[in-house]
Amino acid sequence: SPDSVLGSEPVFTVTSDNLGRILCLEVSVDDYSGSASWSAQAVVGLYTITLDANGGSVTPTVLYTGADGTVDALPTPTWSGHRFIGWYTDPDDGTYVTEDTVFTEDTVLYAHWKSSSSSGGGGGGSSSGSYRITVDETSGGTVRVRPTRADRGDTITITVTPDDGYMLDRLTASDEDGDSIRLTETDDGKYTFTMPSSDVTVEATFVRAEEDLPFTDVSSDAYYHDAVLWAMENGITSGTTSTTFAPNAPCTRAQVVTFLWRANGSPEPETATDPFTDVNDGLYYAKAVRWAVEQGITTGTTATTFSPDASCTRAQVATFLWRAEGSPVVTSDAPFTDVPSDAYYADAVIWAAENGVTAGTTATTFSPNNVCTRAQIVTFRYRALAE
Repeated sequence: SPDSVLGSEPVFTVTSDNLGRILCLEVSVDDYSGSASWSAQAVVGLYTITLDANGGSVTPTVLYTGADGTVDALPTPTWSGHRFIGWYTDPDDGTYVTEDTVFTEDTVLYAHWKSSSSSGGGGGGSSSGSYRITVDETSGGTVRVRPTRADRGDTITITVTPDDGYMLDRLTASDEDGDSIRLTETDDGKYTFTMPSSDVTVEATFVRAEEDLPFTDVSSDAYYHDAVLWAMENGITSGTTSTTFAPNAPCTRAQVVTFLWRANGSPEPETATDPFTDVNDGLYYAKAVRWAVEQGITTGTTATTFSPDASCTRAQVATFLWRAEGSPVVTSDAPFTDVPSDAYYADAVIWAAENGVTAGTTATTFSPNNVCTRAQIVTFRYRALAE
């Protein structure tokens, strides 16, 4: 209080808003005049960072951010018999934090450790290790991995929780080279994999639950149910009517290339002129046909015709899919007795069988000349994307 008199205790009132904290209070007293003055200094964006050694010890235990929301340095904690991995926002999981991390609120950081005596093989109880496991952002559900860091040979558990009205459509894990990692589903609906000697990325896709499927002719236990749901969710087909999909109806060549074109994002073809006399500009499949020709997926039934309304055989569909995937090289023989080794579709059928796109009509036959149904083509495409 500026009205204090000699011998009385002065009262100082200090206030600050949510943008800053008081760093220090400076008071000066003029011994001759008996007057006093004071000032306060605040730093915008100052937050308190509390360090929890999580079993070890660390000094200091509290840091403060600067005006840019970062800390000058993070100390290295110690714990006998353990190797320090890094600072995280959760004791067992959370986000990895460095000196470059920008804080927007008071935060507690937890040290993550790896036992120095750990042999690494088959573990999984530790949340720290040589390599990181990250989850790509997704919508329709949440995905958590435990641990978030591991060593080669550790077992990683993925917990998938769809939001209300959604279900898991696809879950993949890949190493730093983009190679797929085999996932094993456990009895409780979780998934596990063995950690490779690299960082790992986990991706998940959720779709609306099956009760949202509007087609009365697609039962929930049909082999093609998930494929039809995927096709509808991704705008690949809207059915033959608002309530029917007609799964057993034959699929025409125009429908097949349109499905493939839409599944690849409906890219704009480079050419503006239709190469076939029986494909007129403005038809729903015109761009799809031009794109398919440009991609080498089809050359038509003749040099000038595409035969859009002709039914598509299983051999033709397998070939279209194989070519759409870049015609991958195959090294094995066809597992079906009705697929000659010199048939134009032989490699395509071998590829489809190897990648789970089709298991044939029986254990030994593919039925290449049978007409492909609408249910079969969306199932083939759906499985090909998941291979």
